[in-house]
Amino acid sequence: MPNQETEPPADTSAGAWIHAPRDIDKLSVLVVDDDFVLARQLADGLAALGQRCITAHSVAEARRILGQRDDIGVVVSDIRMPGGDGLELALHIADTLEEPRAASAVLITGHATLEDAATAIRSGVADFLRKPFRLAELAMAVERSMALAEARRQRAREQAARERRIAELEQERQALLRQMEAASSRLAALPNRQALHGLERDIQAVSHALRTPLNAIAGGAALLARSHDEARLASLEFDLLRSGVAKATEAVELVEELHRLDHAAMPAAEPQPFALSAAVRVAAGRMDATVQAAGIAITLPEQRGAMLHAPRMAVDRILELALGAALDVAAPSSAIRIMCGAAEGWALATLQVSPPGAAWADLPAGAELPPSGTVYSRTQETLRFAVARRIALRLGGQLTSCNTADGGFAMRLALPR
Repeated sequence: MPNQETEPPADTSAGAWIHAPRDIDKLSVLVVDDDFVLARQLADGLAALGQRCITAHSVAEARRILGQRDDIGVVVSDIRMPGGDGLELALHIADTLEEPRAASAVLITGHATLEDAATAIRSGVADFLRKPFRLAELAMAVERSMALAEARRQRAREQAARERRIAELEQERQALLRQMEAASSRLAALPNRQALHGLERDIQAVSHALRTPLNAIAGGAALLARSHDEARLASLEFDLLRSGVAKATEAVELVEELHRLDHAAMPAAEPQPFALSAAVRVAAGRMDATVQAAGIAITLPEQRGAMLHAPRMAVDRILELALGAALDVAAPSSAIRIMCGAAEGWALATLQVSPPGAAWADLPAGAELPPSGTVYSRTQETLRFAVARRIALRLGGQLTSCNTADGGFAMRLALPR
């Protein structure tokens, strides 16, 4: 479509012409009147006020244009025309144009009746002008009607985007369910009871990590299907979906990382000497903003810690995941302290979470925290913890956890020195 005003063809019976201001992205106005001169005058007047206009001279021609073009936002039509009338055209617009192509109708007439007005209302007409009228009145009616059409199209685009995202999330959910089924099959085939127990814990962590965001997504989808309140959509469904999408996306990434740790060799990385306490300080610093937002205080008692000779990036990842797992389940205003030490050839980092106002509980010495009976509940041993534990195992170490006497919990990372 040209983006400047063009003259009508010499034979005006040849069809519509375009009156186009510079804004080529605007929706167009279709002016329909069997009076060629009046149709052009109205279109020229609206174009001079900034509207992009097209003319047609019969209902049949207008319907053809509407069927061929998606950019018609407002149809200004005379009611009385040979071969069909504006009311019929308005009804056609209401019945056949779906929301992504929504258009508003403005009807003009010199012979309005109460019956015409009632029919116009039933036909979804946006405005109704009686001749004679001023161009300013028509311009205002077109502007209001265009805003309605644009709003309907915008809502349709947003709804389509939500539906596409919900469909994508459902596909992701199905893929995750397949991964969980595959993990269950692997579990059934394992002869080693210790490995079997570890995989059971990982599957529980995967299940919990996925259940929460998927429930949020399902809730948001249900509300989307029921609600027509745009304010509620903005404040509730979007929040649910954004939160669910973010958590589901993160869960997918963690499941994929867990899968890679099971099926691929550790990335080649040159071991290097470093103090475990230095890596702890770096990990805590990276989480500082998240910790402050949750109102949680982290303390790092003065300590030298043990020296390691290990891939630094892998150790950094363990600490990042372990601290993230603690923040996932720590109550607001909790306290976290991270202590480094050594025991029997191990370099140790112990992360302890204490509830608000509680004194620090004593923890046993040694590489492992107490085993069964005091290990995390399913909701605490998160997917982050499962991935961190797997990386520690690949480095020849271990990551264990327990509940503590003060109502908190602790994790202990032990890596060979």
